[in-house]
This record gives sequence, C-alpha cells and structure tokens, in this order.
Amino acid sequence: MNRYRIRTMLCKFLDVTRPPEKADLIFVFAGREERKRYGLELYEKGYAPRIILSVGRFEWRRFTELGLASDGGLVTLVATIEAPKRHFFVEIAGTETTCRAVAPERYGTLTEARAFATRVEDDENNAAKTILLVSSPEHSRRCLMATKSFMARRHRLIPIGCAPSRDSCVRELVKWIGYRALTATCAGQ
Repeated sequence: MNRYRIRTMLCKFLDVTRPPEKADLIFVFAGREERKRYGLELYEKGYAPRIILSVGRFEWRRFTELGLASDGGLVTLVATIEAPKRHFFVEIAGTETTCRAVAPERYGTLTEARAFATRVEDDENNAAKTILLVSSPEHSRRCLMATKSFMARRHRLIPIGCAPSRDSCVRELVKWIGYRALTATCAGQ
C-alpha cells in the first residue's frame, strides 16, 4: 500500500463532515480564519439564527478583518486578560453581538467543547436542539467526539467542514497518532 493511499484513508477516517442544513445554532471552533469565515457565511445564508465564534488567544488580533458590525466587546475584554488565559466566545444573534471569556485549560478542543456545552445547557430558553459544528474536515471527528462527550443527548450535532488548508490533514494525523507512528506507517514499516 503506498503512502498516498494510506494518507487518503486516514484523512477520510478523520473527516466526518456532512452538508449544512437548517439548525438552531452554529458553533465555530477556534483555529484557522477560514473556519470563522465559513461559519459566518452559513449564518448570513440563514442556516441558523445564532452563531458562536470561538476565538483563541492570538486570533483576536485578526478578528476585525471578518468585517462584523461589532466585536461584542472583544477588544475591551482582551485588555483585561493576560495572554495565556485569553480565549473567548463571540456570540451573534440578529443585531446583538456579545463576548465572554472562556477559561483555557490544557487541551484546547476539549476545553472549547466543555465551555460550549456549558453555554448551551445554561441557556435559559435551551432552544438549541440542532447545532452545526464548524471546523476543518480533518478536525471534525475530534470536535464531534469532544462536543458529544459534554452535551446532553437531546442535542443533534452536525459536523460541517470548511475548505481544508494545504497539508492540514497531515497535521491532524500527527495530533491523533503521533509523528513517529505516522512516518512509520507511511514508510511501510
């Protein structure tokens, strides 16, 4: 079996995305800017009435480039929190935009998933039954597993993938199985 075929099989395993459909809420995992842009595109097309953008500790610097009418107080909040502890959820619903800090922990995706699940469960209306989870395709399995582990079963989670970046699948494979295992597998050892 050649390297390309192994890589393709592994990438297909990681990609559990589905086509977008109407939902109650869109959640965009932190990371590459194309995730946020795609999530906002889905929101603007009316796939959901609300969107929550997860913004990592350095991502806030480019947040204004998304062209939103408001940052919900993100820049003001950033000034009050030291860099290693910066992680935020920016929520947009209609004309209202709000920002809240999220306490970062060791594992980024798990931290985001736990904080997001808490946010949804604490919602007074608890209206979000169907949720689109936006990430890159190769990150979708990990995002879905992490989010499912913290969410109540009444929520329907739909993983949606933005356009993958060059070699992003390889980076994700390294996270899942480790560099040595990946190179040994691709070398046929």
